[in-house]
Amino acid sequence: MQFSPRELIVPPGTTRRIRLIAQLPPHLPEGEYRVVVFTENLQEMKTSDQKGNVVNIRGKVGSTFYVRKGKLSPQLIIDSSSFDPEKNQIKLLVRNIGKASVLPTATWTLKQQGSIIRSGKIQPTGITAQSDRSWEI
Repeated sequence: MQFSPRELIVPPGTTRRIRLIAQLPPHLPEGEYRVVVFTENLQEMKTSDQKGNVVNIRGKVGSTFYVRKGKLSPQLIIDSSSFDPEKNQIKLLVRNIGKASVLPTATWTLKQQGSIIRSGKIQPTGITAQSDRSWEI
C-alpha cells in the first residue's frame, strides 16, 4: 500500500486528500487484505496528576482500508433477534458469512397484525468478513 503525500499537516477545520494505491503481488492468494493508516498529533499534550507526575500524551487515530483480490463478496444473514423491554430496543445479530467486509445500511419495519408499530434506518456499520455485528434499534 502506497500513499501520497507520505506526510502532511492538516490545520484544524480543513480537509486534505490523500491518494492511496494498492498493488498486490500476483502470487498472493485470493482474499481480503487490510491496512491501517495512522494519523497523530506532532505535539504531545502534557498533563500532571495530583501528585505532580507529568504525563505526555500523543493522540493517534487509525483508519482501516480494505483491498480485495478475486471475486469475494459479503453474505449477510440475520442470525437472531430479541427485544429488551428495559431499553425498549430490538436487538439483531447480523452474521457476515462471506469472505468480504461490508458497510451495510438497513431500513426496517416492525408490524403487528398488518399495522406498523415502528420503523427506522440503521446507519452504515462495518461488518468484517466472517464475523458478527449486534445492532440495537
